[in-house]
Amino acid sequence: MTNHDRLELLSTIHQSEYRHIIIVHGTDTMDITAEYLADAELEKSIVLTGAMVPYHIDPTEATANLASAYGYLQALEKEGVFIAMNGVIDTYEKVKKNRKEGKFTL
Repeated sequence: MTNHDRLELLSTIHQSEYRHIIIVHGTDTMDITAEYLADAELEKSIVLTGAMVPYHIDPTEATANLASAYGYLQALEKEGVFIAMNGVIDTYEKVKKNRKEGKFTL
């Protein structure tokens, strides 16, 4: 994901009529994209999710993370940018990738 990609993503989200958005994203730069979107103050609820193990290798984690993101977004009553990974869901500032453990934590 490059800065140009983030700019295109931001433009797409800004133009969207939808207030609740899920973004499936690679985990290495998910935090950078989340901060970029938060800085734009879009007045929408955005949840980023992905998988530590690629879907084509083992679809279980990716499916669980997407389902968690979807459920969280349905109940979300505030705007902002959130991350849903490995059963952990919160604002992008709180959820961090722990490379040593191979999962996201608070």
